[in-house]
Amino acid sequence: RFGRAASGLINAVTRRGGNETVLEAFGLYRHKTLNALGEFETSKPDFSRRHWGVALGGPIVRDRTHVFAAFERRVQNDFVAVNTNGAFPALEVSVSTPFTDNLLFARLDHRVNDRHELTLRLSGETGDNVRLFNELGGAAAADHTNRTSQDTFSALLTHRWSVSDAVLSQSQLHVTNQKLSSNPETTQGPTSLYPSIITGPALESYRQDALRIELKNDLSWVTTGRAGTHRLQFGTQLSWHEADDVNKTSVILAGLIPVVSAAVAVAAEPPAKLALQGARIIPVAGDELASGTILIEHGKITGIGEEVDIPYDAMVIDVSGKVLFPGMVDPHSARALDRWNENLPVTPFLDVYDALDPSKVYFEDALRDGVTSVHVIVGNNCVIGGLSRV
Repeated sequence: RFGRAASGLINAVTRRGGNETVLEAFGLYRHKTLNALGEFETSKPDFSRRHWGVALGGPIVRDRTHVFAAFERRVQNDFVAVNTNGAFPALEVSVSTPFTDNLLFARLDHRVNDRHELTLRLSGETGDNVRLFNELGGAAAADHTNRTSQDTFSALLTHRWSVSDAVLSQSQLHVTNQKLSSNPETTQGPTSLYPSIITGPALESYRQDALRIELKNDLSWVTTGRAGTHRLQFGTQLSWHEADDVNKTSVILAGLIPVVSAAVAVAAEPPAKLALQGARIIPVAGDELASGTILIEHGKITGIGEEVDIPYDAMVIDVSGKVLFPGMVDPHSARALDRWNENLPVTPFLDVYDALDPSKVYFEDALRDGVTSVHVIVGNNCVIGGLSRV
């Protein structure tokens, strides 16, 4: 139903223009002077982070055609300390690992009439970074670095047609193109492996190009009556995917893949009053209940306790042996950050808010899995990582 291209499905975080012209901009700059000295450092290694963006949205034709565009750029000059535990003192240096990332998004919405609407969405990301990488585990020397680059572009054209008040047709054409590559920064000399470090040109080198084209149409019919709300859906999808990995002899996937699918989903309206009885209940506030009842009326919790007056017309469900609580809690996660770890073990002056990326798909995945609270902390490389966020 949803296809195999994620960006054709995840659209909740995108913005669109309106009847008012709005210009927004932000900027963040951080310098090495804000970093603390490491335990064995006599001077601060070079470090800087520049993160800025601009967004513009507004009407082309009021109440009919709107446009929105945004650009974001991150440039970071970071460093990694090479540690051999004294085995090779001459190789224990700080290595620069620069990082660059550019994000582009544009969206055009046009209302043809009361029944037809068109949306064109363009997005892209380009970037590269240099990293120390030991393919066999352990430390890597300053000359054992890789430059990794990624260029991803996507175009999605959507046509929505309200055939009637109960029938909706949606057609989409989605094209994505992705280029990935990783190459050693140094190509001269042999690669030498020691028990505590690897030196010389990096071993990892690859390039992958992928192109995906999807054409799909979904037809939905919704009817509401005494038996509830029923939805009947039919869809057709045509998908073509070609990928080329120069380091693999096997063909990943190439060709034309027709997919025709039909789905019937019957979703009766939830009961106006619902009582869940017999479960162990852990409320937001107050004492835990070994066996209690939760009463839900019109989608809202109206009663929690060991003895709750249940209306005569409520649906009662026995949930004995189950545990009910508001939502699961992730006590330690760094996946919401644009960079998980700092390179210093002690950074009490930092705030994860500066690296928090609310547009990450992680938040949507967590919510689908029942996680409603996330404690965002820097990665495990930091003994003291500064201020966390919930």
